[in-house]
Amino acid sequence: MKKNSFLFACTTLISIVLFTPSCKKNDTPEWSQPNQDAVASPKQPPVLCDAQTFQLEKNIFELATDNANSDELNFPQLLSAFRGMNNIQYDVQHKPLRASLDLPDSVCQFTYDADGRLLNFLLFVPAPLPGVTAKYLYFWRFSYASAIINITAGYRQLTDGNLSDEILTGTASLYLDESKKVTRRVFTDGAYDRYEYNAKSDLANIFSKSATGTETLKFQFAGYDNKQCFANSNPTWQLLLNVYSRHNPRTVTEVQNNDIVHVYTYQYNTNDLPVSIQEKYNNGTNVIIPSFIHYACLN
Repeated sequence: MKKNSFLFACTTLISIVLFTPSCKKNDTPEWSQPNQDAVASPKQPPVLCDAQTFQLEKNIFELATDNANSDELNFPQLLSAFRGMNNIQYDVQHKPLRASLDLPDSVCQFTYDADGRLLNFLLFVPAPLPGVTAKYLYFWRFSYASAIINITAGYRQLTDGNLSDEILTGTASLYLDESKKVTRRVFTDGAYDRYEYNAKSDLANIFSKSATGTETLKFQFAGYDNKQCFANSNPTWQLLLNVYSRHNPRTVTEVQNNDIVHVYTYQYNTNDLPVSIQEKYNNGTNVIIPSFIHYACLN
């Protein structure tokens, strides 16, 4: 437990971490884009662009794989930060250091090791229940081994200027291929998500397995554009959102949920990065979900 001096240090902190995507063949709704891979060579942004604001209504391309482990890694808190992250500050090497959140009295902070790899993502937010004066410091910690990234998630509670001991909520390991894309996210009870990519390094399938179940295909991705995926603008966003595709998908099919097809359309800036993402699907009624990203680009 720390005293008020620790409180002031924590208010510049904040933590949060992680997530990813997939899609399947199916009859596409009438408003869908053609379900075919882009054939043109990707046009790389001519200048460096740093995201300044995220307004992502969810993890964009990854839907819940329902292996009962997402809460262990505090995924809901992680995603809440990306719904309204703004005023993102970077160091001279363009690594994000801190940001404000749309939530009242909320901030987040990023720290790195000597090799520039993310060590901690910290999220400091008020307690969610009305009338509760406590605050929470959520943390996601990363450690690195050969072709593996280990993640530890948890939180501390701040009440009357005192921080509680750490409460660990879960751990997982990310297994990487030779190009540093995540191919598996494995939880301590044996549950996992597995990711397959196509020849263009875009996500093709997400498989999931619970601790006691068998592996099943959950999502299929198809019809990518030839523009750069927003997460590729910075390795920190790739790791936290678990999005490693080079391009942006046009369709994602929920294989285990009546083959619901999610269709994505984009608007881009002059550097071919998406600034507006619109998701449409029909689960008995038409649903439209908009997301927005704002960048500062070096000219």
